[in-house]
Amino acid sequence: MPKKSKKKHSIRLVKGLFVGLCTKDILYYTDDFPMQNHKTKTEEFATYIGGPAANAAITYAALGGDATLATCLGNSFESRLMMEKLNEYGIKVLNYSDYDALPNMASIFVTDNGKRTIVSGQHTFFVNREFDLECYDFALFDCNQQEISLDILHKLEDKTIVLDAGSWKANVEKFLQSADIIISSEDFR
Repeated sequence: MPKKSKKKHSIRLVKGLFVGLCTKDILYYTDDFPMQNHKTKTEEFATYIGGPAANAAITYAALGGDATLATCLGNSFESRLMMEKLNEYGIKVLNYSDYDALPNMASIFVTDNGKRTIVSGQHTFFVNREFDLECYDFALFDCNQQEISLDILHKLEDKTIVLDAGSWKANVEKFLQSADIIISSEDFR
């Protein structure tokens, strides 16, 4: 009787490109939101990498996906630390900027009942790089960093496009027209 052959089955990971904002988030857990001209103190605070595109890439990588983040991190000391942390999460980074200022940052105030207020500091970065984008199976866009987002959107017309429609922004209708999948809250409608 012939032996059964043991075929090796290879599983190809679906490669996802996550396009948009990556921030250094500073979270403050407080009893109340800060009042004008008052100081609010807390012993509960932390820093994380955030931003809609970065959070989606981190989640996808944690679930075993092959994640690449296309963003404008810049080239400051803080930016390089963020890139190292993203690499530790298993995320490849396509950094579209060599700008030396602080990376995009957000201060987030969270109360005991889960309500939040976000102050987001975002630079307009100079885009100066080209990357090969053909190897990706899908791309998620958060509609931030629109110069690179629109450029990448036009290059990926034959790929599955996912839109993270967190809030209405300029040019969002261009992303809506190209989107195969739309993720949004009721606030977006």
